[in-house]
Amino acid sequence: DPVGLVVRDEARGELGVVEDEIVTGANDVWVVRGGPYGEVLIPVIDQVIVRIDWDAMTADVRLLPGLIEER
Repeated sequence: DPVGLVVRDEARGELGVVEDEIVTGANDVWVVRGGPYGEVLIPVIDQVIVRIDWDAMTADVRLLPGLIEER
């Protein structure tokens, strides 16, 4: 269960915490909230999820263009 994972992007730093997971037919999507970018929807695909450390409850991601509104 990914709820509670702290999500960090390689380029932007911490994005927030996974608060929910949307299960779809193609791939799951994490709903990340509480960070500087507001709500971020992260597709759980190999191109985005770099590493998950279940012991530390962290996930490192590499966001694809268009997944986040740049500030």
